[in-house]
Amino acid sequence: SGLLSLGLAERGAHVMATDIEPDLSLLREQCDGTPVRVAELLWGAEGWAASPVRLEPSFDFVVCADLVAIEEAHED
Repeated sequence: SGLLSLGLAERGAHVMATDIEPDLSLLREQCDGTPVRVAELLWGAEGWAASPVRLEPSFDFVVCADLVAIEEAHED
């Protein structure tokens, strides 16, 4: 869920929340109308190259929550 992202944004952080489908749609819905930016980010070089996250100049912090390893998200 986007609860952590929403809480950080409420406290003044500039937040980009990432996920993959099917959860990405729910994250977008939760963050709609808030300053939280949402983007898809698949793990690995191809996912990074395809994600708008790579266009960000830098991040001060990377905060991870509810991380789950999904076998289909990784290359063999």
